[in-house]
Amino acid sequence: MMKWESYILRKKRGRTRKSKFQPRTQQEAKDALALGIIDIGDYVEFSLSLEPVLDSVHDPDPDTRKKAIQTLAQRRDPLSIQLLHYLLLDQEEEVRLAAATTLEVMEKEMHSRIHRLRQALQSSPGDRATRLRLAQTYIDYASVLLMNRNLQRFFLNKALELLNELIHADPDEVQYYLERGRTYQLLDEPEKAKEDFQQCVRRDTSHTQAYMGLAECLFKLKQFRNIQEIMQVLPPMDEDNEIADAQNFWVS
Repeated sequence: MMKWESYILRKKRGRTRKSKFQPRTQQEAKDALALGIIDIGDYVEFSLSLEPVLDSVHDPDPDTRKKAIQTLAQRRDPLSIQLLHYLLLDQEEEVRLAAATTLEVMEKEMHSRIHRLRQALQSSPGDRATRLRLAQTYIDYASVLLMNRNLQRFFLNKALELLNELIHADPDEVQYYLERGRTYQLLDEPEKAKEDFQQCVRRDTSHTQAYMGLAECLFKLKQFRNIQEIMQVLPPMDEDNEIADAQNFWVS
């Protein structure tokens, strides 16, 4: 049975997953589809969910475009931030002002969080939990809010510095390798990211998030046979888990 046919059957039976992977961009959705993390039905559903927002952004009515800004602010994903930047060039001054104000508020929130964490780290330099949260905040800031590639790299490199220090202090902590792997992925260095995810699974053979990160790197590196091996190593997932789709896609 084709995957889209099984999706329709699950819809009719009310058996779609309770919590499923939510792509943040169209490219992420395409990659997830290729990996089998989502099926064609989920991909179509994601694409259709973007249409009302995109229609509102391009609506001739300025008030509709201003309402779209509120929706984009709530979504807080890379595509939404990109659209907010697009609205900074809107022909209507009120729309430009609303988009600029929204982005400014989001930036201030992120800067405030970074400031608090940096202060906390200055007070307790040995606090690894705070160091990790600061690195994660840098990663979130770079991956969601920043459009400028040089600024992205700047904050991702700051995250790398913190994570390198953490790994040096405790080379057996899985979470540190996981976050550094994410950082290398965002820096478009899949080979280095792959090494970190491999470090994760060596230390925790049941770490599904690390396995999926590793699979994404292998997909990027076109090492498809190794993806099959990973999916075979993973324990079977119940049907309410999005990873089950990836396993079925690669193993069956």
